[in-house]
Amino acid sequence: MKFNYKQISDRLKSPAAMATFVYLIITLVIFYPFVIHSTTLVSGTGGDSYQNLWDYWHIGYSLLNLKSIFSTKFLFWPVGSDLVTQTMSIFMGLITLPFQSVNLVFAYNIGLIIAFTFTGLAMFILAKYFVKNNYAAFFAGLIYAFSAFHYAQGLSHIDYINLGFIPLALYFLFRMIDNPNYKESAYFGITLLLLMLTEFVEQFIMFSLIALIILVWYALSKNYNYKILNKRFIYSLIAGVIIFFIIGSFIILPIISYINSESSSNAYSLDNIAHNELWSDNLLEFFVPSYYNGLVNLSGKYFPSLYYFDETEHSAYIGYTVIFLSLFAIYKYRRKLYLWTFIAIIFGLLCLGPYMQIGTHITNPSLPVPGLTGIPSLFLIYHYIPLINIIREPDRFFIIFSIALAILSAYGISALLEKDYFKNRNTKLIGIAFISILFLIGSTGLPITNNYLNIISTPIHKYAFYSDLRNYTGNFSVLILPILTNSFSSVPAEYPGLATYESAIMQKPIIGGYVTRENKTQTDSVDSLPLAVMAQDLEETGNFSYVSPIVENYTNQTLLTLYNYRTEFVTVNKAAYNSTDLLFIEKYLYNLFGSKELVYNGNTTVAFYTLDKLNTSIYRSYVSYPVLDNWEDFFGKVNDINTTLWDPVLNGEVIIYAPYKNITNTENEIDSKVPSYINSTISINAISNVKGDAPLNVRILNQNGNIVYNDTFNVTDTENIYTLNASLVSGPYGNIMLVSEGKTASGEPTVGIVNMSVN
Repeated sequence: MKFNYKQISDRLKSPAAMATFVYLIITLVIFYPFVIHSTTLVSGTGGDSYQNLWDYWHIGYSLLNLKSIFSTKFLFWPVGSDLVTQTMSIFMGLITLPFQSVNLVFAYNIGLIIAFTFTGLAMFILAKYFVKNNYAAFFAGLIYAFSAFHYAQGLSHIDYINLGFIPLALYFLFRMIDNPNYKESAYFGITLLLLMLTEFVEQFIMFSLIALIILVWYALSKNYNYKILNKRFIYSLIAGVIIFFIIGSFIILPIISYINSESSSNAYSLDNIAHNELWSDNLLEFFVPSYYNGLVNLSGKYFPSLYYFDETEHSAYIGYTVIFLSLFAIYKYRRKLYLWTFIAIIFGLLCLGPYMQIGTHITNPSLPVPGLTGIPSLFLIYHYIPLINIIREPDRFFIIFSIALAILSAYGISALLEKDYFKNRNTKLIGIAFISILFLIGSTGLPITNNYLNIISTPIHKYAFYSDLRNYTGNFSVLILPILTNSFSSVPAEYPGLATYESAIMQKPIIGGYVTRENKTQTDSVDSLPLAVMAQDLEETGNFSYVSPIVENYTNQTLLTLYNYRTEFVTVNKAAYNSTDLLFIEKYLYNLFGSKELVYNGNTTVAFYTLDKLNTSIYRSYVSYPVLDNWEDFFGKVNDINTTLWDPVLNGEVIIYAPYKNITNTENEIDSKVPSYINSTISINAISNVKGDAPLNVRILNQNGNIVYNDTFNVTDTENIYTLNASLVSGPYGNIMLVSEGKTASGEPTVGIVNMSVN
């Protein structure tokens, strides 16, 4: 094959190539810490930064091992996790796969640079199609790629670092409108697939909304309706969609299946109006530089309450150069720009959420959203539209808003360059350079100081133990503490996120983890493990407790759960605890697993081996714990003292594991095939919560479903211990005890459980 070097040289000198080069340089400058520390520093803070690295690893691992990308057993073992709603980008994972041989951090930083550069190029292509002016198209790409919104999102969310396929899909849509044919259909369908591979749901829905608006606009326009109201265009559009569905079925079908699943309804349980408000833009945010502006608004020193909940989701600064140029364009070319002006208004309103937020005054004490008003916005309608109302963060509609502003600004630049003092090439370059610098100062801002570096980045350490564990064979899981979020921390998911990243290092499943949207099954798998909950309590408050109506040794419940989860190691991320609390939890684990099972103690990690303890002691005592969703705690009087009591909800369920009596093999492991019937005593400490006596019904079913006990206690209004005897079956499935009581007319429980125990 003979290369045409002149043709290649001409392409490298083309306006698109030159614009791409400038976008690359700007990307390297604004993200220079990640260029200098490309293998040890990653953008963003908290759990998302670690999750992003895990996502890249998971994409590569799944493809190389022919496993589904949309689910994993490596997190929330043993139930696993659906990943359809994960902030994951298959496209970015694929293009960075070759760089993972260096390490995940390097691959991520290369992806960051590629994504921002490509985003600018894609917008350049779309703007050039309309404006036919290279300088104007360059500035449009600059606005879109380096907006305050994109910079903030790019620090944390890998599904939003690449925003290029929305303008590229629009480009091919407009080409298909102007010249419908099957070649354009193919381009359009392939770009739609790449868009979905970049961000599974939200960006695709945004594109669908703007495409629908464009098609309706054309259909209603007397001057342009002939372009789409003809067979050639309709057939081309249908062909493009069919191509997308055929080649994208491997991603579309899992998404449809997930949306119809119970996991989906659980994951989206927070998608209500109040929740939407937390991620809505305040109108003032359009005019105030973002929290992440390193020069003008370092760490949100101006109007800090605008960034009250999540700084990343409250960066909506437009830029005064963009506002001026857009208004100038509308003034000069208003008839030509009706469509883009309308799109800017529609999506600008969607950014404001269900009810507008203006200023910083908190008007609703029950929901501390600064500037919340009762003025409804367009998102209130969107929220109630089935299927497409998946976007729970209204501020993310800024993506389409910024596309419209970029097009309007491009027309503004074009009009400005028509002035006499911009007649020659040098003055045009100077003018564009000056305007671009003004925009970049407002949107990102430099320099980046050491203190600012802590706000935008996370150093990634070498975790030697987990690297060594990668070579450790066997089918087992690992519990990394703390694995639950710290609700008192400014970065609540930091350590669950770190544990997620550590699972990628060792390539072993972990109990719990950090995913974008959890469901109830996943959280229950961790909440039923007392050690995980107690470690969270220790991190948050300095206490070490597990709130439950069961008063017997929680260690037994921990050991049983670890046994069932095939957990071979329990480790601690030391940085999560102060020195006193760290010493406490290390001592607890030391006493639990034994001195010889402390297998690693480094600067960042301490690790214990569990199997010897699990195999020799787990079934030598009773283990019982409630299904916590079926119990509610409340305060009641016991001996005139306010005491925490428990209300069995929906036949409060307790699972009781009776001990095995025999160790049957030379390695002291339990023979789970030989269950036995054991006479057991169950004690319930209870008190009537009403004047006089109240009934308390207790039923017990063994693992075969047979009722082995059914009786009702007459609970008095003084504290008493009620005991029952039942023959329980030992075995891996346990015995189910159901506890129920009545309700007063006002819905209060008639009986309060103080505690329960089994022996």
